[in-house]
Amino acid sequence: MNPNAKYGPLRHQQKCSLLNGSEYIFGNSLKGNKGSGKQVVFYPKSPEITVRGKDYISAYYAQNGFDLSQLVERVEVRLSSRYLSKFLVSITDLNDIQALGNIFRVAVGDTFTFRVLGKYYYDANRNRKSETVTLLEFADFSNESLVRRPQCIQDDTSDWRNRAEAKNAVLRFVARGNAQDWAQLVHISQEVRAPDEWSWKALFMLYALDYQGAPTPERKARIEMFR
Repeated sequence: MNPNAKYGPLRHQQKCSLLNGSEYIFGNSLKGNKGSGKQVVFYPKSPEITVRGKDYISAYYAQNGFDLSQLVERVEVRLSSRYLSKFLVSITDLNDIQALGNIFRVAVGDTFTFRVLGKYYYDANRNRKSETVTLLEFADFSNESLVRRPQCIQDDTSDWRNRAEAKNAVLRFVARGNAQDWAQLVHISQEVRAPDEWSWKALFMLYALDYQGAPTPERKARIEMFR
């Protein structure tokens, strides 16, 4: 343990490895039973550009206002299908700059947020909390969240589970109008077999009409979207 350390992991199980003295790897292995399918890597890019003669990278950096007399560092996200399969991500998204930026930001998450060692505060319930600091932010990226893939399965015995997943998404959408819930419903209607003797459209309308929350004008309008 470094006696001069200023920061600690935000979560105690958070793993960070140092490779070759300069490459920080956050996360477990990409593959295997213990792998999360995601690694975030922070390392200096300048030596690689020089050693491997990647002049095209230098040209790109120069065109985008980088000071090449300074050390250029890179944040790299490595994702496997295991991680991406948790979200509604398509091949088209992997060829879209804005979508890739969104995937990058969500994958990075709070990787660069740490506990400040020895500094605490007390919340309203007098619980002691560690102060935190974010060392690297990505404010230029979209704040849009990735839509999680619904846990629906194509099996005759799973109708109750698929219906529960759909009903929860409908009620959340009516209550808050979240685009993620609407995208989840589109996915269910297009990709998941409807229960016997039902259509998803009919079930969605039934669930929307069953909404028990306060009938605000916005919620009434969202209920009408299912008719």
